[in-house]
Amino acid sequence: MTNSSNDAGFTLLEVLIALCVLTMGMLGVGIMLLESVRASQSALHRTAAIALAADLGERIRANRIAANAYALGAGTLAGAPARGCAVSDACDPSEIAALDVYQWQQEVHAALPAAVASVQVAPVSGLPANTFVISIRWVQPGDAEAVAFVLRVQA
Repeated sequence: MTNSSNDAGFTLLEVLIALCVLTMGMLGVGIMLLESVRASQSALHRTAAIALAADLGERIRANRIAANAYALGAGTLAGAPARGCAVSDACDPSEIAALDVYQWQQEVHAALPAAVASVQVAPVSGLPANTFVISIRWVQPGDAEAVAFVLRVQA
């Protein structure tokens, strides 16, 4: 029996082709992993924005008397209130609203990158109520355009 060179094993060309196929597969897995991390971070930011907007909505509903004090223009930084209002009985409703807006805006800036928050107040015709439009915009890392979440609350 003679041993021919064709039956001896893999050639160098076959090994290189197999390595290229394996490399392309590993590159695809790496790209999928990076995209899943990016999507996870985006979902976390959206969840934080939803929770923060709902939080301010509940604060507004709890303090309807000072509804107009919750107005906040886009890009406006709420100043720290003169009084801390550690006990809600020690402050009037407008002081509580000022503290709510200040604390909320600090939380928004801590939770979301390059965040801009605003609250618009508009009276509802025929009702003793207001409509509040709570808007939070932020820029996702790697994105050119800002992402926004808007919540409308009637109180």
